[in-house]
Amino acid sequence: MVTAFIQDMYVQVGVLGKILLFASGVVGGTALTHCVGGVHRTLLGSVNY
Repeated sequence: MVTAFIQDMYVQVGVLGKILLFASGVVGGTALTHCVGGVHRTLLGSVNY
């Protein structure tokens, strides 16, 4: 009974960890994309002027 409960906890923590990793990856990727886009816009803007 106790071992099953512990295993269930491990599974839930593992799923939570995966979700957190995925979320941080998405946020990091989005931030990186915005950063690169901003740099491109700045460079293009300075070239256009």
